[in-house]
Amino acid sequence: MKSVTEEIVQKKLNEMLDPAEEFVVSLSISPANDIVVVLDSLSGITIERCSAISKGIEAALDRDKEDFSIEVGSASLSDPFRDERQFAKHQGDPIVVLFSDGMKRNGILLSSDQEGFVLQYEEMIPSPDGRHSKRRYEKRECRILYSETKSVKYNFD
Repeated sequence: MKSVTEEIVQKKLNEMLDPAEEFVVSLSISPANDIVVVLDSLSGITIERCSAISKGIEAALDRDKEDFSIEVGSASLSDPFRDERQFAKHQGDPIVVLFSDGMKRNGILLSSDQEGFVLQYEEMIPSPDGRHSKRRYEKRECRILYSETKSVKYNFD
């Protein structure tokens, strides 16, 4: 019987994390027992915190029964958002939305809830006389469901 399971690791994470502040973005265990945990927090996760959580997980598992490796890290700004709380954390920040149909839109994340988020973006309004030199942009808002997106990332541009 396998002693390193996602349930055991998740239980230990639930015991160690502050549910009001910290959360698991992803947890995976390979067939070779390589445990990878990605965490995030509304105020950020430090290396010291990741190290303490790694040691806590290691203490909950038995190396004598089964060998394993543990990697605990924080969510990177370059990674797509995976958890609803990451959207709440990044309200007011620039993001790039890649829709399921392949369309891409840049904008500002205004708000989010359990089903989706609101994006503020600029749309080019063509000049009435057709000249390109008189382009103007208007701010627009649209509600986007999580199910309509392929990925959402922080925009560094």
